[in-house]
Amino acid sequence: MNGLNGIIISGKIYEAVWTTERSFDCHQCHLNEICYDHAHDFCNDFVKVVDDPKQREDSFPYFRFSQELTDKINSNGK
Repeated sequence: MNGLNGIIISGKIYEAVWTTERSFDCHQCHLNEICYDHAHDFCNDFVKVVDDPKQREDSFPYFRFSQELTDKINSNGK
């Protein structure tokens, strides 16, 4: 079974992408605007509950919008 590897916000799926690049610019994250509204807690909270096989001890996530997964989830059952 796959672990948690993304989040859904307002019907849109954002995949976690793991990086070890400490100079990563948060503006590259597709949740940047939402995250700023909520005190940058998405990454910190996600790491606490994640069970992603791609996660390494020295890595942290940023989020990328996935149109493909969003369409797949939203069309499920139609």
